[in-house]
Parts: sequence; structure tokens; C-alpha cells
Amino acid sequence: MVANVTGDVVRESSAVVDLLSRQLSSPVLWTRSMRRFAERNPPVVYEAGPGNVLAGLMKRTVDGVDVISLSACDTLPAAS
Repeated sequence: MVANVTGDVVRESSAVVDLLSRQLSSPVLWTRSMRRFAERNPPVVYEAGPGNVLAGLMKRTVDGVDVISLSACDTLPAAS
């Protein structure tokens, strides 16, 4: 997981609750978070939920990332 409040990769599950609660009242470090996420070289990034605002922001923040917006779970591609 990449925490929006720090922009860092989080590997300890014990830190997640604190980071998520801090995210409610702290600025989101979007650019740092998305660049850190992209460093992991995902083959594709999925945005879950209505609209495609986050996908557009990701495409403008990090070059070469394939982003797909999903509005419903049934639009997820099947695992191979």
C-alpha cells in the first residue's frame, strides 16, 4: 500500500489504521504517492468507483502508466 498522507510504501499492517485516520485530516500527497506507486511497475492500474478523475490525474502525473476506470466489480477482467 502507498499511504497518501506520507507518499511512502507501507509494509506493516499495524501502521495502516493510523495512516488512514491521519489521512482524514491531513493533506493528500497525490503526486508523491502516485510516483511511488508507479515505481513498483504495475502492468495496469485500476480505478474503482464512479467516474475517471483519478485515472486522469494518474495519467498526467506519471508517464506510461496504463490506467483503467471501473464503475462496477463485474467490469474487472478475469484473473488468468
